[in-house]
Amino acid sequence: MFEDDIAGYILLDTNVFYADMHGRGTSTAVLVQGVERLHYLLLVPEVVKDETIEKYRHTLMAKAASYSQTVGELRSFLPSWQATDLPVSELESLIQWFAISFPYSIDKSRIVLLPYPSTTHQELTKRALLRQKPFNEKGSGYRDSLICDTMKEWLLANPDKSLCYVSQNHKDFFDGSELHPEIRRSFKEARIDPARIKCFLNLGELNGEFFLPHLESLDQLADAIQSGSERRFVIAEWIESDLIELLQGDEWGGAIVGIHNLSAYPTKCGTPSKLNVDDVRLLPSGDFLLYFSTRLKIEVRISFDERDFDRNYNAMCDLVGKPDVADMDGTAWVDINTYLGISLMLNQDTLKVAYSQVDELEGRRGLYQMATHPHELSHPKS
Repeated sequence: MFEDDIAGYILLDTNVFYADMHGRGTSTAVLVQGVERLHYLLLVPEVVKDETIEKYRHTLMAKAASYSQTVGELRSFLPSWQATDLPVSELESLIQWFAISFPYSIDKSRIVLLPYPSTTHQELTKRALLRQKPFNEKGSGYRDSLICDTMKEWLLANPDKSLCYVSQNHKDFFDGSELHPEIRRSFKEARIDPARIKCFLNLGELNGEFFLPHLESLDQLADAIQSGSERRFVIAEWIESDLIELLQGDEWGGAIVGIHNLSAYPTKCGTPSKLNVDDVRLLPSGDFLLYFSTRLKIEVRISFDERDFDRNYNAMCDLVGKPDVADMDGTAWVDINTYLGISLMLNQDTLKVAYSQVDELEGRRGLYQMATHPHELSHPKS
């Protein structure tokens, strides 16, 4: 429902991931927020993914070996010390998790994996012998050249798009704030305007130009909606006037009561006992995506007969009590405590709701997830 044009495309060199593999740095946190909340796509070449995962494996195993050596040396001083060896299986699990969550557990809808380029070994060897950038003076740069060719193939396949490229390999990729002249020439020969590639020497530069000003505004809007000081849109008022219609239209009654194939119709929403603004995101159109979650009671009208009790006897008894044997047909109104994760598209000027959907709903029998819903504090303040 909420898909729109992409605000921009970002490609990171392997060395950017090397600098913060765990994603704990401030610049990385801002990048993740920018990609997810400002509707950007992160382009990840397969060669970059493979390099980074292998670097993580190598680093982890080296740390484990260093630990084992230190433990062995300490045992010579403390022979009675029962030190615990690192289990290899847990190390392998860490590597597998890193590969699955790469990069930085960013929402997968915001990531596009780019396959290895079709460049031949003959062409790469020729460039290496001629020391053409990004090959350096010693002939190293095979994987850098694969990244370069991956960008070429993506730009050729997307002639109306541009990308931002971040690399800390300034010497081989850049000349000041632009691509190295030899790389620029190779792009021109491929009929690609080098101006379609905007270069950044580090994440801080990228964040400062594209993300930080917008993220600050989004945080201010989220805080204003949460506190109630933003009067153009008040969540509690929307819940009172519109939520029940959304639940009725999407037929959420069965999920709420936890008994499917039962006539269940939501009739009233109570006052929220908990209300959180989980995130506010900016679409390229200028409109906002508001994600919020709430806990409240929902009144549901259920109609049932003897067959409903036969199919779901224990659940029906739990819901409406044991039936009168003489009459197992009836109608009842039940109040059910429910959790909801809701996403709304708000007009950029008026904050009027253009679209709404239920992302998550917790009924009596568990959680139903219809779409990814960001949760409170999942995005640290920029």
